[in-house]
Amino acid sequence: MARKEKKWKSFGQRVRAIREEKGLSLEDLSHETGYASDILEKIEEDKTVPPVSLVLQISRTFMRERNLSTF
Repeated sequence: MARKEKKWKSFGQRVRAIREEKGLSLEDLSHETGYASDILEKIEEDKTVPPVSLVLQISRTFMRERNLSTF
């Protein structure tokens, strides 16, 4: 029986998918996180590894967006 391999999305791919799902532009995410949009774009394209501080800030931003959408 053939075993199905899971293809994991990279951090950048997941950030882009969530950002687009929430209807945010790179500029919106830049404004919310305080990081330049060109840095965020490089992360989404997997051209650079984000610092831990940015990972945490993106997570907080997406959590905040999720909480605001429930009202």
